[in-house]
Amino acid sequence: TNSQCSAVEIQELLQTSSGFMYCGIGKLFSLISPDLLTCLNLSGCSLHIISDNVVSAHALRYQTLCEEQRDKKLLSLETPLQLAGLLYLNGSVLSLLHFEQCSSDKNISFLTSLIRRTVEGDIGFGAALHATRFPSDTPPPPAQTPDRKGKAKTAGKKPEPGPDGVTAPDVTITLPDNLDPSDYNMAAFGVPHVALGEGVPAKGAK
Repeated sequence: TNSQCSAVEIQELLQTSSGFMYCGIGKLFSLISPDLLTCLNLSGCSLHIISDNVVSAHALRYQTLCEEQRDKKLLSLETPLQLAGLLYLNGSVLSLLHFEQCSSDKNISFLTSLIRRTVEGDIGFGAALHATRFPSDTPPPPAQTPDRKGKAKTAGKKPEPGPDGVTAPDVTITLPDNLDPSDYNMAAFGVPHVALGEGVPAKGAK
């Protein structure tokens, strides 16, 4: 259908739900402007998953129409980083947001995998996001702090000093074999240990 949620309906969902998830074409700001988010109390809605920014011809036309009708100052707030700030200041505990454009198929498959790993593994969204990016049965090795009194390094070719006379450390970066930029499109803002579970009842409710 051609119907879609109004700004009032989105405001009601944000204020009456313990979690909010948006998976759609275009941007969330196409449906609700930043000034309508600033007046909301989101203390009861701790989790926000905004899986938007899906590219399509309809989304581009609708987004262009919305931007033409809005104030330029409000348009400067319609960025993922500004959205994360608005949600945090209004009470959000964890926000998962898209930063770049993506396809509809990739968006749905990534979000489905994220939710499935969270539920089946009974883990927080931060750990599920990492597991979705690096789907492996073996966990990554823990970070280690080098010992000041450790063994001497194997002799090798010494790095040449830079123009200022300071020798740069030898750094090796290893990237995954199947690196997909779209796997790093979603970023987490807030407490990564938030997981799916029973919502916290409102004050006075039994």
